[in-house]
Amino acid sequence: MARGRPPSMEQADPAQIVRAAAAAVEHRFARAHVTLVTDIPPTMPLVQCDRDLLEHAFVNLLLNASEACQAGGRVSLTARSEAGQVGFAVIDDGPGISPEAAARAAEPFFTTKAEGVGTGLGLAIAAEIVKSHRGELTIGPNLGQSRGTRALIEIPILGRA
Repeated sequence: MARGRPPSMEQADPAQIVRAAAAAVEHRFARAHVTLVTDIPPTMPLVQCDRDLLEHAFVNLLLNASEACQAGGRVSLTARSEAGQVGFAVIDDGPGISPEAAARAAEPFFTTKAEGVGTGLGLAIAAEIVKSHRGELTIGPNLGQSRGTRALIEIPILGRA
């Protein structure tokens, strides 16, 4: 998306990256009166990643989720590992995203926000970061719920391709 250094890959604990991202957005959640809940198992398999870039992707997803919620809303960030992957889900209880908007959500400059609010680059950047980690970002309605959006990042566990 922009010129920069190539990712600096190293072994990392996904829980540490999630905690850093949550700490980085804590003040924005407090100002919006939105609760952020994290559910990360105490031990997670290591991943090969650029910690700063992956944290940036989580920050972008968390900020979008917070902005989708009304005061008193809730966002959860969970992590699980299975089938050689670590999956991170960011789920908000906002109004949700239409399937049509979800299909375009990671396109550069696409936004559902009002004019002058946001650039439409946050999800596109997050998607590129995830792709550089051999992973996938999927965005859609929160399945089984009448409200909310779910963004899922899946990246390989260290040693898996």
